[in-house]
Amino acid sequence: MEVIKKCLHITEQLVVLAKSIDHQDRDQAIEQIEQLLSGREELLPLIKGPFSIEEKSLGEKLVERDRELMPLLVNIQATVQKDINELSRKRISAGKYANPYAATQQHDGAFYDKRK
Repeated sequence: MEVIKKCLHITEQLVVLAKSIDHQDRDQAIEQIEQLLSGREELLPLIKGPFSIEEKSLGEKLVERDRELMPLLVNIQATVQKDINELSRKRISAGKYANPYAATQQHDGAFYDKRK
């Protein structure tokens, strides 16, 4: 039962942290999320039955909180991916601005007609 309580506590911390994340301290929050997720990952295999009534209710709460957590983590991942793509576009755009002729491909060669 201690394992389920610890896992539920970590999941609740994850939900609170994922809801309160903002752009300025996102890197620190992501590091904390990764630490909490790795701690929870170690606890999950230790949860084994048979379960008492109290453990079942804690398990139901754990599943409910996990369902609440997953969309928040997906949202954070999408935000980070969007920032990465935007940064990549800016880098490419800056490179084209610095050297506009580097992007053009030159096709050298001639067309040879094989017919006589």
